[in-house]
Amino acid sequence: MTARAATRLRAPMWLAQLALPLLGLWLLRANPRLDARWEHHAGHFWIVVTTALVSLLLGVWVSEAARRRGDARLLLVSLAFLSSAGFLLLHALATPAVLLPSGNTGFTIATPFGLFLGAWFAFASSANLTPAGAAAILRRQWLLRGGLALLLAAWAALSLLALPPFDAPMAEDASHQLVRGLAVVGIALYALAAVRYARVLLSRRVRLGIVTSYVLLAEAMAAIAFAHNWHLTWWEWHLLMTVAFAVVAWSARGEARREGTPDHVFDGLALDTTVDRIDQQYEAAVRTLVAEMRGHQAGEQPVAELVRRVARRYDLGRGQVGVLGRAAGEIADLLAEQAAEAARREQMEQEMRLANLIQQRLLPDGLPPVPGWRVDTWYRPARDVGGDFYDLIKLPEGQVGIVVGDVSGKGVPAALVMASTLSLLRAEAPRLVAPSTVLARLNQLLLAETLATMFVTCVYAVLDPTTGRLRWANAGQDLPLLRRGAEVAQLRATGMPLGLMPDMRYEEQVTLVPRGATLLFHSDGITEAHGPGREMFGDDRIAALAARRVDGEALIRLLLDELHRFTGPDWEQEDDITLVALERPAAGSEAGRPAQPGRLAEATAEARSTPIRRDRPATAGAEAANQQGR
Repeated sequence: MTARAATRLRAPMWLAQLALPLLGLWLLRANPRLDARWEHHAGHFWIVVTTALVSLLLGVWVSEAARRRGDARLLLVSLAFLSSAGFLLLHALATPAVLLPSGNTGFTIATPFGLFLGAWFAFASSANLTPAGAAAILRRQWLLRGGLALLLAAWAALSLLALPPFDAPMAEDASHQLVRGLAVVGIALYALAAVRYARVLLSRRVRLGIVTSYVLLAEAMAAIAFAHNWHLTWWEWHLLMTVAFAVVAWSARGEARREGTPDHVFDGLALDTTVDRIDQQYEAAVRTLVAEMRGHQAGEQPVAELVRRVARRYDLGRGQVGVLGRAAGEIADLLAEQAAEAARREQMEQEMRLANLIQQRLLPDGLPPVPGWRVDTWYRPARDVGGDFYDLIKLPEGQVGIVVGDVSGKGVPAALVMASTLSLLRAEAPRLVAPSTVLARLNQLLLAETLATMFVTCVYAVLDPTTGRLRWANAGQDLPLLRRGAEVAQLRATGMPLGLMPDMRYEEQVTLVPRGATLLFHSDGITEAHGPGREMFGDDRIAALAARRVDGEALIRLLLDELHRFTGPDWEQEDDITLVALERPAAGSEAGRPAQPGRLAEATAEARSTPIRRDRPATAGAEAANQQGR
């Protein structure tokens, strides 16, 4: 079974598992002989006390997370757990023949009342609170916590001291009527809260432990409404509550192990404003690291210590620290090479060579395989160091990110901005995935890192190789082309270049690339190439050539041959040229052929002399370095 098929089955299997307790309750109610009686007071007392205490600790854990983050939703979630667990503990303490000689009203209705109260907190926590509403709840948090504590204390006193109205068991008819009334409201509130949380957490790709917990608590209320004391139907709701709390505890434990700290476990449940604040905190950490790395001198302080210091300063989780550390490693390697080259060259030559090394490190040394697809690339800068860049990035769930971009300007400044852009992109793309979100994040980061006179154009697409589904967003880059049969379509999406204006939004589009189709990404170096009469090569000529039914390698060669004929033998390349072709062969054709090693070739005025690559791009600077080292 494929991973995609398993993902499709996960939701039905989850729903089926949650339906089993209700099915069991129905069977026991329909067949009273199966609803066996087991009355063991001491066993009930210790089982329920243990469950309640563990659940109270869980509520305190969420409450501490709410305090640390200043988040009203987490506060309400903690109160939902504390109220249901607290009254479950009072139910245990009122167990007949343990602390009290006989049962009373407190023993009967403590748990349904606690679940009813918890349902209101759960429902309130699932609301999309406004900043003003969240602030109002936080201002009253001690009133909410204190009120719940006083209610639990008063209930305990009345129940354990056998004071009215808890001095005697409630009449059976009245008890059933009250419990079922509480259950109707509580089930509806838990169900609505579960639906709301499912929408939020699925969009954030966060585990659904809280959703499962609320569904199980709703089922526990249903079991309470129809249970017979000390029978299996009665023990069922005890089990459901235990599992509900255990699901959240287990999910929290897994998140704590993944993050390496319990402090970030419940961040995925927080309000949007809190999540945005956490993202801003991470962005600030990235900017701080880049700034410190730029001022860092070799031997001054280990890079790992720099990362740890920034992580402690911004309270980052293990996952965020890992991404930060990888970015720091790339930057450290590049800076070390820059320092080594600086000792051997004059200032101008030194800058050009080091910028070329940055470019070589940042452009892909080898493209990741794209199963079922043929990938061909061709790249050549206008000078020793260019501003064009491209990459294929592995993403979650087998997806592949495709990026082609261009930095304004040429030479060393363009290469440095390109290096920063690719480093940030490789760090952010696997975390955010969605093209529009990735470009919006890059725009904010580059705005703080680049000169006001520089900007980056970029098209970023996410391809599912299995289905051919393609999502893309564009920040002012030349439009990619999609050839399907004899038809060539421009893949349009609007968006401003990166690094110009804050808080930009980028349009995201989606299409399906069928078998036999070819995608072509290109930079403006070929579009704006001038012929002897100063006319431009142009988009129309590229589209006409792309319409020919040839594979990706042949298409790139066709474009380069036509470019050579158009510009003439005396043409001096004006701008970087990047071509990336992805072909999805028709059924039965050869697909996913391995990358050819090729050779680093000298870039000449004759464009077709440079080999088409499926691994590292060829550049004049790389060949010069290669020749000099021989």
